[in-house]
Amino acid sequence: MDKPNISEDKEDMRTMPELIAEQMDRHDQGIETEAEKTARELVKLIVSSKKYKEKTKDEEFLKPNPYWGAEEVLLTVIYKAAKKFENQGSDLLDLVQSGAIGLERSVDKFDPADGHSFIQYSYWWISQEMERWKSI
Repeated sequence: MDKPNISEDKEDMRTMPELIAEQMDRHDQGIETEAEKTARELVKLIVSSKKYKEKTKDEEFLKPNPYWGAEEVLLTVIYKAAKKFENQGSDLLDLVQSGAIGLERSVDKFDPADGHSFIQYSYWWISQEMERWKSI
């Protein structure tokens, strides 16, 4: 399989802090949808895995800080990708679940030595999995 071309999505990542803050506010206010709750549970499982921790230990953006943790960052990446497909008649819950599968695949295939950030790499795999799901 070809290596992902992830450079095209760099501009989309500029507003990540705002998107993360919005997602955290929705969680804190208790107004998350069923899709958001499901995604949060799936991402918690992935983030707590040993393989994830080993492969992303040098990622600055995923390190815990006072504002957000890795869960919120990865959830935002999944939602951002899902929004592109939601307007094409796909169900958000299905897109989020396929995005979590894509995130899991990105954890398996990520190699820090390639020079890509994990966020960009996982966004590509998440989008690919959503595209695959949509074509079924």
